[in-house]
Amino acid sequence: MAFSNFKIGEDAFQVRTTSRKFASWMDGALTAYRVRQEAPVTYSIVISGGEADNALSGKRFHILYWEYQRVLRTLDIATLARGLLAEIESSLLPDREDAIYVRSAAVEGNGRIALIPNFFRSTLERMGRRVDRAGLRLPVERVVGVQTETGRLVRIAPQLEIPGDAIDRLSQMFVVNGAHQIGRIDRPVSADVVFVPRGQNHNMQPISRGRALYGLAHTTLNMTKMGGRALNGLARLVDNAECYGFYAGDATPQGRPALLSGLVQSLHQPDRRG
Repeated sequence: MAFSNFKIGEDAFQVRTTSRKFASWMDGALTAYRVRQEAPVTYSIVISGGEADNALSGKRFHILYWEYQRVLRTLDIATLARGLLAEIESSLLPDREDAIYVRSAAVEGNGRIALIPNFFRSTLERMGRRVDRAGLRLPVERVVGVQTETGRLVRIAPQLEIPGDAIDRLSQMFVVNGAHQIGRIDRPVSADVVFVPRGQNHNMQPISRGRALYGLAHTTLNMTKMGGRALNGLARLVDNAECYGFYAGDATPQGRPALLSGLVQSLHQPDRRG
């Protein structure tokens, strides 16, 4: 087990990992923020194979935890690294005003994008290859950026000081099986479908745009900074989307297939927006 301590602004945190080699890469990628003083453990990383060069023992997964919550499970170590950097980057978002930052994930499928809450994303991730076979691509980011003026989803511009070749260096340190396809926002794009939780115990149902707006506003990281500008931008987002509510209690082994099916159907339905 290896431990590294970092401080960004006023926030100090520790990352622990089962691989000293991964810790060495991490220390280099985040060298601008390394500190000696021990900080509380915030992220834990389990590397498949431990110190083995390939770090890909059979089909065991690399796993990223935030405190006690699993946030990413993947066979691809580069995807894991991107997820870690995205998590750390998100710690800066509450103080930014260049976009609206919502704790939701943008899932791609059938040439369309669905915005889903993060526990929905975690549920899909647990379904493994069934999600791939359904034609969905999950992002590593658990936050999306939204343009204030248009309500379109945008790439989160990084502010961390990280070497541009950091991911390439990691790939050179470990033997990997090739690039992993992940969902990614690389240009401004509208969300086609928006999902928010609802209390009723039944399958997905259409909901009002006002209800969807309330759900998104509740998970906006920089609402204090943005105020009314955030509400206006989120209103534009839902005005251009089909909106659904779903029962969060269905995120069980028995309910997961229905959640996956409902998401796929929403991305394949004719556009009824008007």
